[in-house]
Amino acid sequence: MIDEQLINESLPYGIIHPQALWKTLWNITMLIIIVFLAISVPHRIAFEDVTPLEWIYVDTIIDFLFIFDMSLNFFTAIEMDSGEVIGDRR
Repeated sequence: MIDEQLINESLPYGIIHPQALWKTLWNITMLIIIVFLAISVPHRIAFEDVTPLEWIYVDTIIDFLFIFDMSLNFFTAIEMDSGEVIGDRR
């Protein structure tokens, strides 16, 4: 992906580079969870009368992951079309 030293030098402390490997893997994980929910929720609505307790736990964990992902995005830099990475907190 991108050199970790370049990532650490060019952004202020606490700002995440949008091309960091772990951030890319996190985004892929979130995509997989969204696809899972897009399939499982309509199936459960159509074919299950009562939601089992296990699904409530899974849904709660996924909700917290989405909240964490949303707050993580507030600390992610923006990459412009020109390739410039803007890490300003404003």
